[in-house]
Amino acid sequence: MGVYGGSFSFASSSIPIKEAMVAQKFRGALLSPLPGLSEQPGLLRSLAINEFLVEVAPSPLEESDIPKDGAIIAVGSAAFNAASNWIERDMKPRVKFTTNNTGIEFTPGAKYTDPAVGFITRLLDEKNSRFVFYVAGPSEEATAASLQYLLENWHALEKRFRSKNTFAVAVRVISTSPLRGQIETYAE
Repeated sequence: MGVYGGSFSFASSSIPIKEAMVAQKFRGALLSPLPGLSEQPGLLRSLAINEFLVEVAPSPLEESDIPKDGAIIAVGSAAFNAASNWIERDMKPRVKFTTNNTGIEFTPGAKYTDPAVGFITRLLDEKNSRFVFYVAGPSEEATAASLQYLLENWHALEKRFRSKNTFAVAVRVISTSPLRGQIETYAE
């Protein structure tokens, strides 16, 4: 609803600003130091390489346009994101939105209706031989805090769940300025 009382609509893709800001941080954040350079003098000590080529793009409008190669991090609810909808329908994640989209639920287990709790789940897409991440929450803050948590704790999550193809964690917003989250619970 617009400020003048009329409704607005558009036929293009959009991304909530907080989610877009965190997503852009992924472009240069997944760096690793080059092995053997930590003892070198000056700038050589700080050289790093990108572990991944990261492309930040809005969800395709059609599921048929979801890329078949490379890992995917789908951000946001299945109600607004074709990639998230595909994940919830076909990948059978251990955490997803409740039927009425008012919260999230783990299978089996916990249900959260608090808008400050989002989730991160990793799934194995066996058909395309890749990992798929689904990061979302019932609010923009919960989604963005969950994405920020994934960004800041990528290596720790990999280490913790290295022997598992799938995992799911609930992330609670603990601060909006700066945006931060912490793990509330997890399912392996």
